[in-house]
Amino acid sequence: MSKKIEICFCIDDWYVKHCLTTIISIVENSKKNYYLSFNILTDYISIDKKEIIKNIEKKYWISIKVIEIDNKKYENINLWKYWKYILYRLDCCNYIEAEKILYLDSDTIILWDISEIWDIELWEKIVWAVQQDKPNSFPLSIDYFNSWLLIINKNNWLENNVANKVIDFLKSNWHYWWPDQDGLNFVLKNNWIKLPSEWNCLNFYNKKLNTKLFHFAWLKPWRWESLNPYNVEYYKYLYKTWLYNKTDKIHYIWNKAINIIPLFIRIFIDKVIYLNLYYLKEYLKKRLW
Repeated sequence: MSKKIEICFCIDDWYVKHCLTTIISIVENSKKNYYLSFNILTDYISIDKKEIIKNIEKKYWISIKVIEIDNKKYENINLWKYWKYILYRLDCCNYIEAEKILYLDSDTIILWDISEIWDIELWEKIVWAVQQDKPNSFPLSIDYFNSWLLIINKNNWLENNVANKVIDFLKSNWHYWWPDQDGLNFVLKNNWIKLPSEWNCLNFYNKKLNTKLFHFAWLKPWRWESLNPYNVEYYKYLYKTWLYNKTDKIHYIWNKAINIIPLFIRIFIDKVIYLNLYYLKEYLKKRLW
């Protein structure tokens, strides 16, 4: 019998199409004989979208479980501009029967065989993750990881009571830039192991990086102003869901068309103009909060 890979997503009803796009990108780039088991933690998904999920299960011979969780414990946490479902990842070890769990954000596409990181031994640490620059607001001088991809050692996670410690942190530290991510870094400190950076690429500026996972953490593919060349890959996988519509087709054609713009110009616009305007806007919003 083939090995099983347990993968977790945390979404609401609106994000189903993006989650399914990520799932199809994983399936289509899987090379080894592994059984792919997907778990969607949510507070609600509509009946029609559950039917689409079942159709994708049958088409690709995979498992997709929709797990509706009790989210009352997150009601009094101030997440600033973020939705409550970003915290559902803290509960994945309570709902998924596996020693190891791969958590992924749903605005990602996988461009490589996911078993490459799944086969890594967890040893005594709690998670594997990709390092990123530490935000200025974070209070500790430690290596800092992003929480958009986590390989979780379930036993160590539960033994160290990680979820409740992060919730306690968030109740008194809501002003940090990335609430759940800052909470996980504060609680886990250096109790994690670094994954190669190509497993969580956040921008398209580094042409030398052998990107295996692209995370649309900045402008999403469905934003008209996005100049990201990975948008075309996103629509390639979205097309294979039952949620691809006329607007998506127009977005795909638009993204194919803007590929004529030289990459260095797109990088300049995105990195120098868009990003600085975004940080200015977010800074002002937070000052006025």
